Amino acid sequence: MPKISQGQRNKSSEKGEKKLAFVERVRALREARGLTQEELAERVGVSKSAVVEWEAGRNLPRCPNMRALCEELNATELELRGDERLDIGAEFRVQADVPALRSLLEEARAGIEKALSALNNIEGRPKKS
Repeated sequence: MPKISQGQRNKSSEKGEKKLAFVERVRALREARGLTQEELAERVGVSKSAVVEWEAGRNLPRCPNMRALCEELNATELELRGDERLDIGAEFRVQADVPALRSLLEEARAGIEKALSALNNIEGRPKKS
């Protein structure tokens, strides 16, 4: 019988922990939104048995299904998988504050226009009106 190194055991353990974190997060987020497994399946576009498999930790969603699942649960894939080390998205996620976004875009536009004007002046071109 082949020997398993400590590194292989640690990797296997990490995968098991991440799978468990995924299972717990999907179930918790689904329940927090008041959805049944059947309702979530319908919204994601998969069968109820697929959701049951995900929540039991027997399977993970494939890429297109993962995107749809993340969208329905309002979470990033990294959040669902439980890899907080890489998840900077949670800190910077925008929660549909349209007036604030419009204001930021207007400020950015004004800054870009100033920069373009300065470049035109350096090159000796006349300013745009």
